[in-house]
Amino acid sequence: MRRQAWLGRAAVVLVVIVTSSTACTSDDGDEPVEVEAGQVEQVDATAIEDTATAAVGLPSGVLTLEVAQDLGPVPSGKGSLEPVDEGVTLLGLEWSFEAHPSSDARSVLLDGRQPQDLPQPTLTVVDGGAEVPVPITAQAGRSGAMVVGVSDPLGIEVTYDGFTQTVDPGTGAVGAGPAESLLELATATTSVDRLCDARDFPVAATLDNGCQVAAIHRLPYVAGLGWAPDSRSWLVVDARIEGKATMLLGDDPGTVLDSAAPSVVRAAYVVSGDAPRTVRFDFGRSIGVVSVPLEP
Repeated sequence: MRRQAWLGRAAVVLVVIVTSSTACTSDDGDEPVEVEAGQVEQVDATAIEDTATAAVGLPSGVLTLEVAQDLGPVPSGKGSLEPVDEGVTLLGLEWSFEAHPSSDARSVLLDGRQPQDLPQPTLTVVDGGAEVPVPITAQAGRSGAMVVGVSDPLGIEVTYDGFTQTVDPGTGAVGAGPAESLLELATATTSVDRLCDARDFPVAATLDNGCQVAAIHRLPYVAGLGWAPDSRSWLVVDARIEGKATMLLGDDPGTVLDSAAPSVVRAAYVVSGDAPRTVRFDFGRSIGVVSVPLEP
C-alpha cells in the first residue's frame, strides 16, 4: 500500500512537470504572429540583417537608420512575425540617435536651447497612400528596432520642425536638401577675425569706436528662427562693437540672437549662394558706415 501511494504521488509530480514544461514551450514565442499592413512591432536589433544605411542630419543631432526590405519570419517576444498574406511584406527598421558634439556651430544652431526644449523629429513609413508613424526618441545614445507591415513601401520620411527629409528604403539614399550640412558641423563655422580699418573713422572717434567680425556661421536652421526660407541658409555673424553701431549685411539688420557671449553681437541673415561678402557697421551721422570684407 505504501509503495502504491508513493507511485501515485510520483505520477502526479511527473504530470505537473510535463504540464509546466509544455506551458513554458508555448510561451517561448515560437507561434507565428501575423503582421498586417500598417502594423508596427518592436524587435531586437539583431533580428534585422542585410540593411541599407541612411544618415539623416537634424538640428539636434544625427539619426542613423538601418533599413531591410522584404524580411522573412522575424523572431520577437510575441512569436515569429510573419506577413498576414502575400500582399504584405515586412520592413525592418533599426534606428540610433547621437547629438552633435559641442562646437561653435552647435552653439549657434541651438541658440542656447537645451536638448529637452528642442522639437522632436517624427519617423514615418510611406506605404502606398498610407502613412505609418514609427516611434523614436531623439535623445543621445537612444536606439531601437521594429518591423513594419507594408504592402507598397514608397519611402521613409523624417520630419523636424516642419521640414521633411526622405529616405529610399532600398538604397538608404537621403533626400536631405539644405539639411545635408547638418551631418557634419565642423565646416559650418569660419573664423574671420577682421578689424574695421581705423582709417575709416574720424581721428577724434578712433579711441571710443571700433568693430570686428570674429566669425561667421552658415547653417540651414537656427533654433527659434527655424529653417531658412526657400531652401536658403542662415548666415550668422559674430562681431564685437565699440561704441554704438548697427550691424548690416547689405542693408539688412538681420535678427539679433541671444546666445552669444556678452562681448559679442550675433545676428542672423537669410542668404543664398550670392550672399553679400561685406559686413557693414552703421555708426550714425558722426561716423557713418564702416565696412569689413568677409574674404580677402
